[in-house]
Amino acid sequence: METSSNYDRGKPQEPLTKLIGGVAVIKKINRALERLNNGDFGVCEECGREISEERLKARPMAALCIECKRVEEAEEKIKGL
Repeated sequence: METSSNYDRGKPQEPLTKLIGGVAVIKKINRALERLNNGDFGVCEECGREISEERLKARPMAALCIECKRVEEAEEKIKGL
């Protein structure tokens, strides 16, 4: 029987998968810190518009405004990613 520590939101994950996911999050945090240092934090990398305060509160490492993120996700869905 698997313990709950082997599951993330009900899905079993291998330790390497968790590590890769953690590395991806750290990279996003580092990119957000770079944008903060460069004065670009809160500016969408795709369209250049301001990322809403609400979105940044929910996801401080967001690099895209919600509109561009939706487009990106739709394109990924079409490509099967």
